[in-house]
Amino acid sequence: KYKEAISIEPKNCDAYFLWGDALFAHQRYDEAIEKYKKSIEIDPRYDGAFLNWGNALFEQEKFEEAIQKYEQAAKLSPDDANPFANIGIVLNYQFKYEQGIEFLQKALLLDHNHAGAYNDLGNAYAEQGQEETAIKYYKKAIYKDKQKKSSTAYYNWGLALSDQGRDEEALEYYEKAVKIEPEDVSNYIIWSIVLQNLGKKKESDEVFRKARKIMKKNKYKRNEALKNLKHEIVVAERKVNQLKVKPRKYIAKRLEIMKELVDRINKLNSP
Repeated sequence: KYKEAISIEPKNCDAYFLWGDALFAHQRYDEAIEKYKKSIEIDPRYDGAFLNWGNALFEQEKFEEAIQKYEQAAKLSPDDANPFANIGIVLNYQFKYEQGIEFLQKALLLDHNHAGAYNDLGNAYAEQGQEETAIKYYKKAIYKDKQKKSSTAYYNWGLALSDQGRDEEALEYYEKAVKIEPEDVSNYIIWSIVLQNLGKKKESDEVFRKARKIMKKNKYKRNEALKNLKHEIVVAERKVNQLKVKPRKYIAKRLEIMKELVDRINKLNSP
């Protein structure tokens, strides 16, 4: 349909942009970038195309290039909180938390209802071992999510509790995350991991079967879940080895389970 729209109106920048978004959804990031570039060729002030180009680069872990695109989007729309929030996310991924927090706070100055910025502020603190501060931001993210369609803050709240050795309390938040987004594989995976960490293997296997069913049907959800799990492993390893947070034994035990699950999910990719 995008080709048809462009054949009728070759300078239709929105059609290229939406085509890019469709390719992005199928994790065809290089192709998506080409469509965003085309949108910008037609309209050099198309801030959304710069923003989503940055998102595609981020997914490819080209972090510095992603920041450049977000900065271009911010120059075009200085009152839009999203480019600043996204820069904050990238900086968090690079463990540049002080800078990341600064950009996320700037995003909130522009839009005090930006639930995603509150969530990512929580992540910045949680990944530094400041879980109680993080939980305050996750609570704000949930409050600001008026449509109640995002499970991310519940997922992260649960993880912050698990990092304190409070797995039993955390289960409630993983269950809530699954209820809100029942097709998000990462919600099932962390729930399964924590159940196994508590010695509840039968329940853990049951939850993982639900995740596996979704992953077998949808390779994009499988790829996204695998990417998220690998990132959680990097963060957990950093907490154990560099920050030396307490209680280390809970995180270390969870790390072993997470690494085993990476192998199990990779086997789903095998013919």
